[in-house]
Amino acid sequence: MRTWHIPPIHLVKLEGGTLEVLDGQQRLRSIYSFANDEYPFDGNLDPYNRSFEEIDGLYYSQFSSRWKSIFNEFSIRQFVLVEYEPTEPYELFYRLNQSVQLSPPEQRNAFYGRTRDQIHNLTDFAISAGWSKNTIGFDNKRMAYQDILARCAFALELGNISSKISASHLAEWYRESQGISRKIQKQIKFCITCLSEASYVEPGLKLNKASAFSWLIAFARLTQYSEPSKAIHSLQETLHYLSSRTPYLFNDSIIPLPFDTSVNAAAIFKDRSSSRVADTNSVILRDAAIWGLAGSLYLPHKLRKRSEYIIEILNHNYIPKIEHELVSCYLEYGWDELPDRKSVVKFAFSTPY
Repeated sequence: MRTWHIPPIHLVKLEGGTLEVLDGQQRLRSIYSFANDEYPFDGNLDPYNRSFEEIDGLYYSQFSSRWKSIFNEFSIRQFVLVEYEPTEPYELFYRLNQSVQLSPPEQRNAFYGRTRDQIHNLTDFAISAGWSKNTIGFDNKRMAYQDILARCAFALELGNISSKISASHLAEWYRESQGISRKIQKQIKFCITCLSEASYVEPGLKLNKASAFSWLIAFARLTQYSEPSKAIHSLQETLHYLSSRTPYLFNDSIIPLPFDTSVNAAAIFKDRSSSRVADTNSVILRDAAIWGLAGSLYLPHKLRKRSEYIIEILNHNYIPKIEHELVSCYLEYGWDELPDRKSVVKFAFSTPY
């Protein structure tokens, strides 16, 4: 409205001719939101301009034709990147935003390629499945969903949860990867669906990125079984117990664990979901807490035997000792390993999304 210069928008021309915003999304979003009456004009911002008094507090639709013309006729330059190497958009984006603090998933979003596109598609699937702040506890601000889904896909490709997954590892994966296999994409969609269904049964789950990652990995373990429906229900019951915003008790039809076992499991899960979250030991311990509690419910034989051993360890009284033994067992017995591509069965799951 002051006709000040606005930095140009940078676009990338994709295959098929579609233009995607590389740099300038916040500027365009602000303009779009104002033009759709999502917020009013603030005429009191410095430096003060007396002429803005007549439109202060008004929405765009309330502007006179003169003020609408000023807004509509303002031009913003744009540059379009065409015929580029895969790493060029990222390099341009990095140089344009050196003074801006971007989150790692926002930085990775500039790596144009199959992996990035597939993660975006999985994110769209999750949102269409009902993921939101009201259902799982957090929204997709700063590309939070892209981050946990990328970590889940990377862990499934690695085949274990004991390898550290850093922002630099994921950036290199985005840069060099030839894409995510169809089987892993199907696994992740299965996990997304299981998590979404749990939020329908018990609305208002209180997850964060760390705990959501662990639940996706837990559901992914079930993809090696041909009939996982009962085990899915067991995990969803455990999810409600550990992650509901309101206190949750196992219903009378389910055999509960000893009190100390469930308290220890819940304490470890809560602590390792809120501090030291990216540490590999924390990832292992969250996984152990999930399977320890799920062990009181129905699980396939292989997972049930493991859960029984975890429950035995959880019965100890000293948390540091419990954590040390759990991590040692995971690494010694290979409990950190995830289903590889050969062991994933051709399971079927129904989804209305």
